[in-house]
Amino acid sequence: MILFNAPIQFDDHTQRAVKMAVEMRDTIGALTQKWPQTAAHSLGFGVGIALGYATLGQIGFEQRLEYAAIGSVNQTSPRGCATKPRPTRSSSSQRVYGMVEAVAEGALAG
Repeated sequence: MILFNAPIQFDDHTQRAVKMAVEMRDTIGALTQKWPQTAAHSLGFGVGIALGYATLGQIGFEQRLEYAAIGSVNQTSPRGCATKPRPTRSSSSQRVYGMVEAVAEGALAG
């Protein structure tokens, strides 16, 4: 999981997240063309982007602390890539799409 806008805030955090997802998708897509594919194995890649509130901080105990995010947005984001991942597809919530549709190419799936 990658968090945008925490701990450092950016006005364009949604655009940054989408840009990174597109660059990752394009890179993986190029790699899948180079790597040999077999009927038993293929490389899939999915990115789910969601926008919302989460509680952030160190969670655990003294011997094992982790920086984590807790909130419903954590459950929404993975759903975007839970379906059969493909190297040419990323998905986002409708809220994210609405915030970046002027600067990113895409379409609502439905």
